[in-house]
Amino acid sequence: MSKQCVECTGSAFYIGPIIFIGLVIIVVLVAVGVVTWRSEFYKRHEDRITRTRDQGTMLFITYQVTSNLQVAHGFAGGEN
Repeated sequence: MSKQCVECTGSAFYIGPIIFIGLVIIVVLVAVGVVTWRSEFYKRHEDRITRTRDQGTMLFITYQVTSNLQVAHGFAGGEN
């Protein structure tokens, strides 16, 4: 840090915008690639994904029911 003012109208003033535009293009291409890959992955494994989701839902509901059995029993007049 020399605390001197340097002109920015030299020959390399365009490097910053070029790098920025290049990075934006790369990010857009990667995003499109990820979306395309994810869509193809889902199409290939749709049955497995659906089955796993349904089994997870059943497991969660079963947990909710069994964890509230003691509370429901006590509410109905039974002993805890």
